[in-house]
Amino acid sequence: MKKSHRTNVLVMSCLKTPVDPHTKVPLAQYERERYGETEAISGMNEEHNLPSDSSALLIKDYRVTGDHIDLREFYFSNQDYYRKLEQLKKAHLQTMAELELMYRKKLDLKGVSAADNSDRTSL
Repeated sequence: MKKSHRTNVLVMSCLKTPVDPHTKVPLAQYERERYGETEAISGMNEEHNLPSDSSALLIKDYRVTGDHIDLREFYFSNQDYYRKLEQLKKAHLQTMAELELMYRKKLDLKGVSAADNSDRTSL
């Protein structure tokens, strides 16, 4: 029993994955193989030094090989995000208005009067 416990302790101590000292997140297998442990940790430190411009977020320093996308080229700004959000809101309102008209036409064809919002609140 004592011998198996000693062996288990030795095995478990050897299987600890390296972690980033700042974030305490374990490094992925491909990060350890590609950079080595010290290079990966120093690379992680550089990610925390993002530009101080709060109006935009630049995703950088992602080096991925193979079939993966290189994310360094992506740039998202708050203005673009909110502009797209407003476009989607307007499109949603337009679609809902069209659906309301289609619903009212369907009710008119059936000869049923559409329920007002005041009728719904009394339920």
